[in-house]
Amino acid sequence: MAECPGIYTLSEMKDGLLARLRVPGGRLSGKDLQMIATASNKYGNGTLDLTNRANLQIRAIKQASAQQFIDQLIKAQLITTDPVHDRLRNITLDPLTGVVDEIYDCSDLVNELDHALSNLSCRAQLSPKFSIVLDGGGPSHISQLPHDFAFIAKQTSEGAITFNVSINNQSTVLNVSPQQLVGKLMGWIEKLCAFYKTENMRIKSLARDHDLKTILQVMEDKPFEQDILYTPKSTLTALKGLCDQIQQNKVAINLSHPTGRLFHFQLIGLAELAQDFGQDEIRLTPWQSVIMPHIDQDHIADIWEKGEALGFLTQEAEQNLTILSCTGSQGCIHGGFETKMKALKIRDAFIDMGFPKPVTIHLSACEKGCATRAKTPYLVMQRRDEDEMRLYINEAPSTKAAGKPVPEEQLIPELKKLI
Repeated sequence: MAECPGIYTLSEMKDGLLARLRVPGGRLSGKDLQMIATASNKYGNGTLDLTNRANLQIRAIKQASAQQFIDQLIKAQLITTDPVHDRLRNITLDPLTGVVDEIYDCSDLVNELDHALSNLSCRAQLSPKFSIVLDGGGPSHISQLPHDFAFIAKQTSEGAITFNVSINNQSTVLNVSPQQLVGKLMGWIEKLCAFYKTENMRIKSLARDHDLKTILQVMEDKPFEQDILYTPKSTLTALKGLCDQIQQNKVAINLSHPTGRLFHFQLIGLAELAQDFGQDEIRLTPWQSVIMPHIDQDHIADIWEKGEALGFLTQEAEQNLTILSCTGSQGCIHGGFETKMKALKIRDAFIDMGFPKPVTIHLSACEKGCATRAKTPYLVMQRRDEDEMRLYINEAPSTKAAGKPVPEEQLIPELKKLI
């Protein structure tokens, strides 16, 4: 079983083989969506999951069809022909870049980075979880996602644009220009790989044995005497509902899903919406949704109506209740309870409450935390060595807290008391 699935490295799950389609920048065309939908139905069971890295997981791929599935994705130019490069395409972009006020539009940097990674001499040494985040300084604060390297656009008092460099979610004194960014990063990665000679290298793993000042010294070939690290105060902010674009009379619409579990016909429906009302573009987000940009204001009602018919949540108030859920016992051998249907039951039970402010419930069928490893206000988890669910407040799946044992029939009443 592949610990971190990709397309060339499939993970064996209870419902078949699992493939993760890495989508650099999270952008797909309607044609891409239709092809992915067709392939998932032909070579799997037509079921897909949105991930917290703005990628897609395609479920239940049949072993006998795996190579045909790969060939189909290569033909559609959705994956590379280099298996080592393909597993490194973890480039996250603010899904609102280019459509809202920001300091720098990072769209072109995605392709530059992806191409540079394909030529990196030490690429086989990097972990398939090695991640790069590009934050143009917009309202989403996408750099707050867990990362190895993040670049956050800033504007100097003289008006010049620069990128502050964050390493392992800690900002540093390093800054690079947009023109330097790709070359600098590739050079830093090569130096780190040559110095540490670690397999499956991530900054997170290096930081267990070396402080970040030492890691920076390796990157820059010079000592750092001053304080070099600080933790940003901004928080990840998901779009809810819709927002006006900088382009006149255009809006970007967020369509979220109650569980993050999609079926092939929903992808086809999204593709048709993008082709009919947008500019043939869908943007995957790290918050279990898709954003459809470039919608004429006159077509907002059409998107709402057709999006709801496809099973998406459209209004801001209903999107304020976020339920994150892993695959659960239905698809994973480690899963202690079924998460997706439980998420729908919770959603149905809370549908009439209305949520003026965001609330997040995380259903984790084991302590690995595949849906998210971050703290959430409400965590429902069953550890692998236990037979009961427990309810936690403001905890992450890695918590050592005891939590409150909750019988399945009491889960919704307990959550209602708290929320």
